[in-house]
Amino acid sequence: MTHHIVLMRLKQGVARDDARLREVLADLAALREQIDGIVRWDYGWDFLGRPISYDFALVSTFVSRAAFEAYLAHPVHQAVAGRLRELVDWVLCDFEA
Repeated sequence: MTHHIVLMRLKQGVARDDARLREVLADLAALREQIDGIVRWDYGWDFLGRPISYDFALVSTFVSRAAFEAYLAHPVHQAVAGRLRELVDWVLCDFEA
């Protein structure tokens, strides 16, 4: 199994209720149904709001490294990531277990 973790922080001037953000997060949620090889697809908002916290997280699991690599290159994923990049900064961790 290959795991993909994305921690996102809203860019300055972007609020949780921003219509652009709501739309792109809905599209992010829909990726599970559009791309093969995804086993788990969990995401949500941070609820503590500590200064060191990120605002939003995606934790996903893929059946294999090949499936994960196909996801990364998939045009639908690329489109969502491009739109997200305008609204959030992120850090990633990808690992196999």
